[in-house]
This record gives sequence, C-alpha cells and structure tokens, in this order.
Amino acid sequence: MRIVSNFYSFLVLPIDVADTEKGKILWLIRLRWIFLFIQFFLVIPFLIINVAKFNQLYFYTGLCVLLALFNTFLMMSFRQNEKTYSSFFTFCYLSIDLIWFTFLFWFLIKVGQFHVENIYFIHAILGAILLTGRKSVIFYTLIAACLFFIQMFQYNYFPQNQFIFNQIILFAVWRITSTVSKYVFSQREQLSQMKIYAEKMDRLRAVGALTAGFSHEFASPLNTIKLRINRMARKNTGSTEDIDSALSAVESCEKIIRHMNSSQMDKRDIIFQSVNLNTAIHEIINSWMQDHTDANVTINYSTKIPTLLKIPLINLSQGLLNILDNAYESDSKNVIVVKLEIVDNRLNILISDTGAGFPTDVIERFGEPFVTTKKDGTGLGLYSFHLFAQSIGGSVTIENLNPKGALVKFTSPVMS
Repeated sequence: MRIVSNFYSFLVLPIDVADTEKGKILWLIRLRWIFLFIQFFLVIPFLIINVAKFNQLYFYTGLCVLLALFNTFLMMSFRQNEKTYSSFFTFCYLSIDLIWFTFLFWFLIKVGQFHVENIYFIHAILGAILLTGRKSVIFYTLIAACLFFIQMFQYNYFPQNQFIFNQIILFAVWRITSTVSKYVFSQREQLSQMKIYAEKMDRLRAVGALTAGFSHEFASPLNTIKLRINRMARKNTGSTEDIDSALSAVESCEKIIRHMNSSQMDKRDIIFQSVNLNTAIHEIINSWMQDHTDANVTINYSTKIPTLLKIPLINLSQGLLNILDNAYESDSKNVIVVKLEIVDNRLNILISDTGAGFPTDVIERFGEPFVTTKKDGTGLGLYSFHLFAQSIGGSVTIENLNPKGALVKFTSPVMS
C-alpha cells in the first residue's frame, strides 16, 4: 500500500510549490523516467527478440541512453539551483521530448509496423495542461507537424481517411484538455484567493478586538494625564515649551484612539437610506471642496444609475472624504476624477488621481490597519472604508495607473 501511495505521489503534478514552472519541469522529468523504464525493460527487449537489425537497435538504445543522461543532469541541476523559471523553459523541455519521441518513432516505423500516433495525443494533453496562451498554440502546431511527418513516412500503412482523422482527433484532444485545464486552474486560483482572504479576515478581526480593548483601556489614563498636564500649565509661570510638547503628544494619542474607535465596524451603525446617488455624491464633493478650494475634481455620472438607491450614506461619505483627502494631500495639483457606474448589477465608484500612486508597501498590505506613509497618518482611513464595504457585501480595491496616478474602486450590490 505504501508503494502504491509513493507511486501516486510520484505521478501527481506538484502545483503547490512556490515556483510553478519548476514544479512542471520536475514532473516532466518524472514522466521521462517512467517512459525510459518502459523502453529499457519492455520495448528494447521486445525489439532484440523480434528485430534482426542490431545496428539499428544500437541507434535506438543510444537515443534512450542519451535521454537518460540528459534527464539525470536536469534532475541534479534542478535540485541544486534555486532560481525561478519561466514558462519558456517548460515549452523548451516539452519540445525536446517531442522531437526525441519523433526520432524514436521514425526508427520504429523503419523496423516494423508500429502505430505511434497515440503518443502524440498524450503530448497534446501535456501541452494543454502545462502551457497557456501562445506557447500552447505553438506547441500544438509542432505536434501536428511531427505527426504529419510520421504519417507521411508510414503512408503505406495508413489509409488516407485515417491520416485526416488523426489530425482532427489531435486538435480535439488539445482543445478540450486546454479548456478543462483553464477552468480547473482558475477554480484552484479562486479557492486559493478565498483561503487567503478568509485567513486575512480572521487576523483583522483579532486585530480589531485587540484595538477596541486597547482604546477603551487606554482612554481613561490618557484623559487623566491630559487633566494633570493642564493643571500644571495653569500653575506654571515660566517656560511652557515642555508642557506644550506633552499636550501635543497627548492630543496625538487621542486622535489615534478616535480613529481606532471609528474603524471598528458595527453593523448597528450602518443605516441604509434611499438617496439619489448622483445628487448625494455631488453634495459630498461640493462640501469637501469648500475646505479645498484649489482642488481639481471632475465627476462622471452614469445614466444607468437608478434615481433612488438604498445605501449607508453616512458611512459612504466618510470613506469618500478620506479618499479625497489622501489624493489631495499627496499633491494638491492632482486632477481627481470621481466616476459612478453600474456593472453587472453592482455599483462602482471609482476615484482616480494623477499623483505618484500608492507605495508598494501600501498595495501589498492593503486591508491591514496602521499602514500609512503619511507623517501624521494613522493608517486607518482605507482600512475603515475596506471594512465598511465588506460589511454590506462589497469590496474596495486599490491600484496604480499607468503611467502615473492611483485608483480606488468601491463596489457594492445595487439595492434600489
């Protein structure tokens, strides 16, 4: 039973490794060993018994020995090399196998009537699984050319209708396997992303609970410190530089605690209202621009948005104001564009600017609290907006634009 289990593990495609392409090549190396085992212990003994042309057998055996040496070299180099590999290497190794197989089949056809087209169907399956896009198409074309060469060489053994039939079957096998492979890998990627997302949410809930407890316990002693400092300030008749510095630090702590409290999303605080979204967004931005008179903001409305939508306007307003503040503070000369649209029955609000974009660290750690690059920032603005969106079944994503600029996309279900 253990031998069967080990053999099964030997055959399984290692798709969970860090370098997927390296895992694919290692899998090809394993498949080569299985094929070489069949050659040395089944095919070559059969040819020795049934074929008298020993000089041709030397050629066939020599090809198998060369492949075994090549496979050994690859296996040893891959174990010692830690560099990453691209899909081009996978394409090259598959092509080497295909050409090598074609030489062997050419020999087999010379010494006997062997039907070898099924092996090309296996190559089509491997190419559809391991390659994508243009490389998969090129590899299929190479398979079809090799099969055409072999069938032309053994034309006497195949009727003409069989010649065309094999090419049709080859294309069907490649196309069906390619479609199924894309679907399976896309589903696997979605499951992987869902798992990462669930783990991230668990960590954020733990951080949220810790933050709520911390802010509650820290608020009382901080208020006492502030009262004592104010009392000292009233009694002090000399220099107040140290006292002012201490009060400034306490006020900074209070600001952070207020942000921490506001970032804890309670569904009881989310109140849906029926509003004209176009009008509401216009009013929010006009209110913001009263404090930022030099800001350059453009609003693009969509005619597909219903007249009335149910949405937590207060929470949405807080999130949008944070985004607008971030865009303005990064560069007051930014051109800020707010776009509203309905796509697949989901409301999208896109806020873009022409600034330097998000730092890499912010993008990689998006969704985590206390991630900021601003001197006086708390890193809770985007985090709070992110939690709000998730609490109503939506999402918030961020990205950098090309050649410059940043984009924040808020998405939520449409509730008319």
